[in-house]
Formats: sequence, C-alpha cells, structure tokens
Amino acid sequence: MDNDDYSSGRGRKRSRNDDDYGSSQGQSRGYKRQNYGSSGSYQSGGGRIRSRSQSRYSRPPPPPPPLLLKVRTFIARIAEDSKYPVSASVGYLGKNLVDLAESERLPAFDTMQATILEQPHKAPLLSCAIQVANSINSAIGKIAIESFHMRLQNAVNDSDWALTKALTRFLVCLYPIISEGEPIQQENEQDAEEESSKTSDPSQSGAIKLLNTLLDRAIAMQTLKGSMRCPLAEEFYATAVLSIPYLCSSIILNVSPPETKATIVQLIEKSREFIELYRKTKSVINRAIIYPFVDHPTTDEDASDAGEKAPYTPPLYIHAIAEAIDRFEENGLETRSFIHLPRLIELDISKDAPIVRHSFPAVHFAEPESLILSPYYGPYGGPAPRLFLTVYLPNRGLETVPPPTTIEAVVFREITQETINFMDFNPNEVAHQLLTFDWYASKTAFTTPGIPIENLISLHETAPSASTWKSEDLCMDSILDILMRLPGNFKEYDQILTNDNLQQNEDGSVTVMRRNSPLSLRNVYMHIIIIKMCKFSSQTVANVLGRAIRFLYDNIGTLDVELNHRIIDWFSHHLSNFLFTWTWHEWMYFIHLPDLHPKKVFIQQLILKEVRLSNVERVRVTLPVDVARRCLPEVLQAPTSKWLLESSPCAEEMARFRELLTTGGTSANPGADGADDESGESGRDAISTVLQELREKAASFADDTDPTSAFVDMVVSTVCDLGSRSLTHVELLTVQLKDMLVDVCSLDPTAAIESILEYWIEQAHIGLLVMQIFIRKGIIAPKPFIQLLFDYKRGDGEEYNVDESEDKEELRLQRQLQEIALRAESLNGAPYEETEEDRETRQRALALTKRKNRRNLWPHWRLLATAHGWESLTSVLEFAQEAPPARSGLAQSERDELLIDLLTQFARLINDMDEDARVATELAEASDKAAAEQKEEAARSGRDRDDDDVHSDVAADGEDVVIEDEGDVVVGRDGDDGDRSDGEDGRSRRRRRGSYDNDYAYRDRYSDDEDDRSRYRDDHGGNSRRRGASPEAGNASAGYDAYYTSQWEDSGAPYRHIKTEQLARSKESRDAESKRWALWWARGVAKALVRRYHIWFKREEVAQGSVAAIKGIVQDEADAGGVVLKYLEEINAI
Repeated sequence: MDNDDYSSGRGRKRSRNDDDYGSSQGQSRGYKRQNYGSSGSYQSGGGRIRSRSQSRYSRPPPPPPPLLLKVRTFIARIAEDSKYPVSASVGYLGKNLVDLAESERLPAFDTMQATILEQPHKAPLLSCAIQVANSINSAIGKIAIESFHMRLQNAVNDSDWALTKALTRFLVCLYPIISEGEPIQQENEQDAEEESSKTSDPSQSGAIKLLNTLLDRAIAMQTLKGSMRCPLAEEFYATAVLSIPYLCSSIILNVSPPETKATIVQLIEKSREFIELYRKTKSVINRAIIYPFVDHPTTDEDASDAGEKAPYTPPLYIHAIAEAIDRFEENGLETRSFIHLPRLIELDISKDAPIVRHSFPAVHFAEPESLILSPYYGPYGGPAPRLFLTVYLPNRGLETVPPPTTIEAVVFREITQETINFMDFNPNEVAHQLLTFDWYASKTAFTTPGIPIENLISLHETAPSASTWKSEDLCMDSILDILMRLPGNFKEYDQILTNDNLQQNEDGSVTVMRRNSPLSLRNVYMHIIIIKMCKFSSQTVANVLGRAIRFLYDNIGTLDVELNHRIIDWFSHHLSNFLFTWTWHEWMYFIHLPDLHPKKVFIQQLILKEVRLSNVERVRVTLPVDVARRCLPEVLQAPTSKWLLESSPCAEEMARFRELLTTGGTSANPGADGADDESGESGRDAISTVLQELREKAASFADDTDPTSAFVDMVVSTVCDLGSRSLTHVELLTVQLKDMLVDVCSLDPTAAIESILEYWIEQAHIGLLVMQIFIRKGIIAPKPFIQLLFDYKRGDGEEYNVDESEDKEELRLQRQLQEIALRAESLNGAPYEETEEDRETRQRALALTKRKNRRNLWPHWRLLATAHGWESLTSVLEFAQEAPPARSGLAQSERDELLIDLLTQFARLINDMDEDARVATELAEASDKAAAEQKEEAARSGRDRDDDDVHSDVAADGEDVVIEDEGDVVVGRDGDDGDRSDGEDGRSRRRRRGSYDNDYAYRDRYSDDEDDRSRYRDDHGGNSRRRGASPEAGNASAGYDAYYTSQWEDSGAPYRHIKTEQLARSKESRDAESKRWALWWARGVAKALVRRYHIWFKREEVAQGSVAAIKGIVQDEADAGGVVLKYLEEINAI
C-alpha cells in the first residue's frame, strides 16, 4: 500500500499548500489553531502576527530551540500538523530520537509517558517512532524498553492503575521489537549474552505474558470476592482485553507465525473465565437502581403517559467488552478501524536488515489477597458497575456510532474518556483532541466530519460498505456517558484524591500526582468541554448536540430524576453561552401537558435556570410569546412582609423593630456593645422590649391565629425583608442576629420555615436558598424542613392539578395585559397613562400569580419536581450528615434518625399518593365509560353531532391558543367577549394562519435531516405518528438489536394533536394522570436519594432502622411504599 494512504490519522491526504488548520480539514471544523507557525513548530508567542510598522530585520532572529525541546514538542503534537503525512511525522520523530544525546533520552521518554497517559490515541504513533529509531540504532529501542518497563513496574508498585493501563497499551504496540521467549537477535554476541543473563526464564517475559498476568490476577481477585464485584479485577480485565486490538494492529497476522494468532486466541479464551465469574455477582443481578431509563408505571393504557417506555436498557460495560471481543475473534481478529502500524512505517524501516528485538522482563504484581485491599479510583470504581450509555440510536437503519458489541465501541469509548479525564487541566485542548479524534484512526473508520444525515444516507445507498460512523457523535456520546453516570456523588473519592495528589520531594518541592478519576470530575467540566467543541466547530457539533438533546427530551418521562436535574443544569449552562437560542417552537405542545409531566417540568425549570443565569427580559426575547407567558416569572417589585404594611394590626411595633435591627442590629448579640437609644436603653434591651411587645400583640389577635406562629412569622419575615437585597445581606444578618433568631425560631421551627417560603412566594428558589442559610448557620435544624416537606395535607390540602377556572382566568388576564402592552407600544415612546381598569387588571394578575405560587408550595412535596427543590433537599441532607455537631446541632444518633425518618416519610407519601392515583383512575374510567354510553345513546337518538362540531365545542370550552406567523398569540373564545364574532369560519382561518410556517426556518437550521424536516411539517399540519422501525432497520448491526429496540416520538411532536387530545379528555382523566406523575416524582426522588447517599444508607444502624420503620408503614409487600425497601436492597447488593 502506498505510504500516502496514511497521510493523516484516517488516511486523508494533506496538501502541502495547506497551512495549519486552514486546510480543508480544519475549515470543515470551522476553526483555526493559532499557536502554530508556518513551519509547524510550536510558537510560545501564540502565533502573533508582526505589524506592518515592524521591520523584518529590526532584530536578529531568535536562536533555534534545542533539539530536546523540539522533540518534546513534536511528541505532544505528533500528527497534528496538516502539512505533512502522518508517516513522515512518525519517521521524523524517530530519526530525531536517535540524534538526542544520552542525557536527553530519558526526558524525552518522560514527555512520551505523559502524552500516552493524557492523549492515549497517540500511543500507537509514538510506538512507531520508537520502532523507527530502533531500526536506525538498536540502543534507542533497548533504552526505551528498559525505561518503560521500569515505569510500568513503578506504577504497579504505587497502585497507579491508570498509568499501568496506558503503559500496557503502549508496550503492546511495541510488540514487534519485544522478544517473546524466543532467541534474541542482537548486533553482536556480547549484547546477546547480556540480554540472556537478565532474563533467566524467557517464557516469563514479553508483552503477551504481561496480558496473561493481568488476566490471572483479575480471575484470582474476583474469585476471592465471590458474589461481590471487585472493581480492580474489572480494571485488570479491561486493560488486558482492550490491549488485544492494539496487539493485532501492530503486526501482520497473515505473515506472522501461526503461534502468534493462537496465543491471542488463548488470551481471549482466558478472558471468558473472568466473565463467567463476573456474571454471578450481585451487582450484575440487581442493578436497576443505576439504570438511567426506567419505564413509567401506569394503569391507564389510554392516558398520554402510557407510552413512556424506556428507549433501551444499557448493558454493563464489562459485558459490552466481553461481547465485543467475542465478535472480534469471530471476525478473524480484523482491525479495520485501527491504523495498521507496520504499513505506516514500512518506508522508514529497511526490509533487508532483521528487526532487532529486546527482552522485556516480567512485571511483578502483588498477590491477589493484597491487591483487593489496595486503593482504586479508576473508572470501574465506585459503588455501582459501569454502564455503556449512548444517546445516538440507529437512525433509519444508519449507525452513527459503533454498536456496543463491537471492539471499536469499547476501545474508542475508553480512550476518549481517558483523554477527558487526564487532561482536565485544559478543556480547550480536550475539545481540540476530541474534534480531531478521527485523524488517529484508519481511513475507513469514520465518515467525513460534519456530513449531514441526508448526505450520509445517499452515501450509504451508493456505497453500502462505507462507514456511517461519525467521530463527533462518538465523542459526544463519551462526554454524555460521564455526565449521566450513576451514582453521581463521590465526595469520598475527592477527599482521597486531594490528599494523594501532592507529594513532598526531598528538595522541598511538591509534585502533583496525576491520579485523577472520572468519579471525581465535576459536571461543569463536561459542560465546558461541550461548549468549547461547539465554539471551535459549530457547523460540525451543533447538529450532533441537537440530536442528543432531542433524544433526551423525548425520553425525559423515563429518565432518572437525578439525571433530569443534571440535564437541566447542563442545557441551561450551554444555552447561556449561545445567547439562549433554541428551537422552542418544536416543543410547544408541552403547554397542554399536565403540570407535573416531566416534559413540562423540564422546560419550566430550564427557563427558570436561564433566568438565574441572566435576567427575565434577556430570556424573554428568545422565547415564543406563549412560552414566555406561561413559564417566565413576572418582573415583580421587592416583596414586603405583611406585618410591615400600614394595615397591619402591629404596624407601629414592627416599624420600630425594623428600625432597631437596621441601626443597632449588631447589638443583639450578648458580646456586642450597643449604643444607647433616647430612653437610655441599650440596643439589645430595646430589641428585647419590642420583641416582648410583638409577642403580646400576637396573643391579642381576635382570630384563630396561633400566637407563637404569628410571633415567629413577624421576626423572621422582618429579617427576610432586611436581607432582600442579596443573599450576602441575609448571611450577614444571620451572623449578627444569630442568638435572637435561635431563640425565636426554636419556638416553632416549622413556622419559621413557612415564613421564609411565604415571604419569597413569588421567587421560590430564593426562599429555599435563604432557608439553606438559616440551616447552615444553625438557626433552624434540618429535621423540621424534612417534616414540613412531607406534611402534604396542610394548607390547601391535596391539590395535584391546576384548577381549570384559574387557568382560564389566567389566559384572559394575560390577553388583557398583552393588549395594554400593545397600546403602550403604539404610542412610539410617548408616556402611556393607565386607566383604572388597567390597574385593576394588573392587580388581579398579581393576585392570581401569588395564589398559584402558594398552591405550588402546598403540598410541599411539589418542590421535589423542581430543580431548586432538589438542590435544597440534597444541601440540607449533606449539611446534616457532614457538618460537625456544633454546627448542625445533631449527634450521630440524631443524624441516623433523620435518614430513617426521611425514608419513612417517603414510604408513607408514596403509599398515600398511590392510593389517590388508584382512586382517581377508577373515577376517570367510570367517567369515560359514562361519557361513552351517553354518546352512544345520543347517536341512537339521532342527536349525534359531526366531528367538526364536537371539536369546535371542545375548543370553545377552553382557550384556543394559536401561534401566529409573526410570533403573536391570539387567545379567543366564543361568548360574551365578542372577539370571535366570525364564528367557526373565523376559528378555522385563525388555525390556518397558525400553521407553524414560521418555525420551518428554525427546524431547517438545527436539523440536518431532510426527511426529519418533512416529517416535522407533516406532524404540525395535523398528522400524528410515532417514529417506528423503518424499512432499512434490518440493515442495522445486530449489536443494537439486543439493546436498542424501542421507539420514541418524533422530535417535532404533533402540537395540535396533543392539544386536542388533552382538551377532549375529561377532568377526571386529566386529574388521574396528574396524580400518576406526582407518584412518579416521589418514587424517582426516593430512588435518587438512596443511590446518591449510598454510604449513609449502607450503615448498619440506618439500614436496619429504615427497614424496621418502613415495614411498620407498609402493610403488604404489594404496597407502593415497599418500593423504598427495594431501593435499599438494591443499593446494599451493589
């Protein structure tokens, strides 16, 4: 094969006229690297361009860099210069390694070690450079083998298994110059004698022996563990098995001795022994608690939530490796997707001279009994086994990522995630390496980057054998796999890594130990990588990202609750970096879903997160009017305590109390010196006097108000009012007034929490943040918040769904407010004088908003479906468990009781909600049955109306919200308003005008699939269909058939179909669906908490106490609350 076939990592020829990343490859990715000069060498100045005023000869040229610096730079940037073929880059590096002085060789190998750890996809190319150097001067190969053998042995001794994996993979690629228990060819007899004296038993040396040793240790450790999984054994197994493809790509199997292929087959056979042991572990049997997708349980097949089925069940990563290596063996050990190393360097190695091979001594591992006790922080660690998650399922028979049962899928997933892990110090470089990942695979591995789906389909039709895999899809899959890994809380790993990351040297310096773990990476790091990839190559990544988000949104009803909140955090962070731009129109149908439907909650919480990252007005201009009207909070004035109003019965005392806290609040602490007031009292005494007056005033209220609760509300709401400017003010006040607040809040902690939430009723997330400050400062104990959260039968009772009359009133008021805004805009900047009717409309709208906000807090468990509610609950739990007793006020026994009470409350809540959902479902079935009988009776009596009239009446009973071409909202109804005098014809005309033509441009921009765009137009024209198996689905790889067989809705969901369906259903049916989704949230949060805080719930005291307490509530195993016991059982098994 011609050498130019490997001109780039994937075989594309690079023109010598191409400069840096301005070549065809670089421009297809939409960015240009600026830190390289025209010569391809690194420029420390960042590639600054000399201005015209500077003379070329104004200063002497800088001296050339030393050879070692050039070599180290070339090692880190191998194959990244688009001006030269990869084979030329490898040969150039090999020749420069020979020219290095003896004292410079080890520093060069240090850089090579760092590169193969942080950029493992470059390890095969660096091994080729050493083979080229070995063919010129065998001493270089000998030094390299000895050096990396020593480094591998040190890594094993230090239990640095990540470096062990990287060095093993690298040494396997050096197999052609490593002797495997056979006579060693040396240039002279003296060298041969020295080599033979170092290895007494040649059969115990070599790269293949190293893989055998890893498998032997993995089998022995898993045998010792029995039914429990051994993460380190999984690491050893993966290290050995995933090195086999590199071993096959480093040799030519067709011309190799038959013993070589037989040895590789024996390795694969031995790996099956480990898999047989692994399949018997408990974590393999009970792992539903870590599944990202779970079917939504429903009892009503006609409900809109009946189709919420998990898109697929992700396989365990170890199982995926086992099936992949089996298929690899069945395919004859073919490595079509890997660079064939012998052909890459065939022009740089003389075919006449024999290859000089060097001995590789055995690597000594500790005994299995000692290894299972050694610390392990790798990707297979943690409390749960690793899954193989993907968001890119086959698209009409086309696979854009390798199926999980192929060797390419597991190997490429492994090395891309290692790059993400070990280069966490430079997200920009991580994004660049992922975008150019296809350069380091064979030319047939991936298709052209950024190719649209419709072009890919055409290519597949004309050339069925051509690859349809997209490297950008594969890299995005790897990032999302880390982002969505469960469990997600590994603070114990963070602490260990923090202590082990620093090593004190003899000279007093400190060395940072590179012992990172994917388990300790922050989610925001993944956000940044995706953002950087989009900025570097928006044309390539935008469509890839859009397909991933649409897949997650379509399956949000089956997604784990914790992952739901993670996706909200990520997507809101992402949109904030791209002007909050998204095709919201394709998700417009969410407005007709039940309030607690995950899709509706997702969009509402996403928009609220955007507001927290920016402001209301900035986000409003990016949203369709109807979405903004329903999801954006109103820009309200600062709240005011009801006790500070002039109409308050204690307005005078409250005014004096507020003034004292403002002017002399620091004197409220016993140790503070307060200035005397006019009557000669100290500031602290004055506050005490006013507090006593307020307490007496609260006791004198004529109504049924609890005096203690009223008094606590007065004090806490006043502190909230003083700290309403910022959270910093709240923290300062809680420090200054801590003693007073502790005394007051201890009277009724529940009233204190309610006072905070009531004050911030219009901005619930701020109220929860303020409440967290009170808890962290030790003013309020965590337990009252947990109890209040589950005291769901207080206040307005059990309100699961929105009152229809309030919904209609809100639509009417919003329409009137829009008319007021239009009248103001028509004046072209002139002041608009509001009428009394306008002011009354605004007051009614404000009162309705407050009323709805209160309803959304009662019952309080509704907070579980909000992002800020989840954050508050987890923050309170972490404080209660991690803060010292002096701060949290909880002894260890009280902390255990808090956890037991938490699970007990969840079991009781789930039981009650399940009963409510069952009753509501029965009522809905009875109502639907009665309606059907009534309709049949009407048909028999000849009073049946045609379908058009029925739909017209249904729409007339509610509001008809239509998106206009200009983005306006037309809200109308027949009746007294008189705004629909044109009757049915007018309604039909309005529907035709709102045909979503304005949204086609958005859809065309973010979708690269022509058929997808046409389906979107069809669906919004009234057709309702689901995405099923296409005729081409039979061409999909068998690897997906076992795991990814379900269907999901088209991303352009039928807005009008869902609207008509929701309005046509009875109130009882909608109420039953709301209660089922409420039960879904409660079950999901309970499951997420047990998994997130697995270490706490695994403690014997908590586990036994929780089981005993829950069994006291759950009367029967079939009770819904028993699912909490199932979660505890699964997490203890894992």
